Amino acid sequence: MATAKEAEENAGISERDVVFECPSCAKSLAIDRRGAGLTISCPQCSEPVRVPMPQDELVQHPPTDHSEEFADATELQSDLDASQKKIQELTDSLNRLASEQEKMQTQRDAQQNVIAKLRHEFSSIQMALDNIYEQLGKAE
Repeated sequence: MATAKEAEENAGISERDVVFECPSCAKSLAIDRRGAGLTISCPQCSEPVRVPMPQDELVQHPPTDHSEEFADATELQSDLDASQKKIQELTDSLNRLASEQEKMQTQRDAQQNVIAKLRHEFSSIQMALDNIYEQLGKAE
């Protein structure tokens, strides 16, 4: 298995070429730097291979004016602060609603108990009235 360095020595590779290996079959490949980032088919195994970026180009970045980035960051921070404030307001509102729901559920449960007692009392009254009517019917 030839290394990328051996392929470079044996194939007359120029300084403008990117030398790399196929991850599927380990074939040494070389392509002009302009092909960096492209996906090619390996000539040996036909698997797709992404051409890597040359190492010396990965580090180089031209100096930039950071004032626009700073303005963007300031705007993003302002938006973040506003969003966090809104989240806190919504959380507080949700907590208030949950508390109100709990109170209403307690009231509902108490009302259900009163209704159950009233139904029992009405049932007892109905039975007493039925007994009275029955007694009155026998007395006649």
